Amino acid sequence: MSKTRIIIIDAQKDFTEPGFAYGKKQHALNHIGAVVQKLDGLLEQTQPGQVILVYSSYIPNQFEAGFSACIPGTEGHKLSLKNIQHCQQFEKKGHSCFSSNRFCDHLRQQQADHLILCGFLTEYCVKATALDAISEGFRVTLYPDLIGSADEKQAIKEQELQLLAQKGADIHWAGHSAL
Repeated sequence: MSKTRIIIIDAQKDFTEPGFAYGKKQHALNHIGAVVQKLDGLLEQTQPGQVILVYSSYIPNQFEAGFSACIPGTEGHKLSLKNIQHCQQFEKKGHSCFSSNRFCDHLRQQQADHLILCGFLTEYCVKATALDAISEGFRVTLYPDLIGSADEKQAIKEQELQLLAQKGADIHWAGHSAL
């Protein structure tokens, strides 16, 4: 019997809201805003323990000089989602959720074997997590309408999803529900 967990990655203001770190670098976050709304709707439909939130805690300039995001204690580090009170939460310090030992231990304790990955950003943390999950033997499902990138990054998002499908991820295009 499959033990499925929904993983929401980096739904933090620095990645999801204009005026914060990623929004200052990109021209439009309309796509990301739509994904946040869908994730809030998904959270209203899920049972306690079904969803795991993984958030980034980075140091200044961790990935690029002059770009600091998700620094603990800042407004941009806060989550953008509602209805998260019943979700397990784990901190990560790298792109992949598997950079968190606590997250990995939790998946083992829960005997999870299927991960539905949602969140931000497709070309970085979602991709890294999906590749690590596949290499660790998890079945991985991605719903493109629950994964976000800036409006001008949609072609890159499509390319990354195609790559992940080639690596073994199951991609469910528009009109499918994660539940």
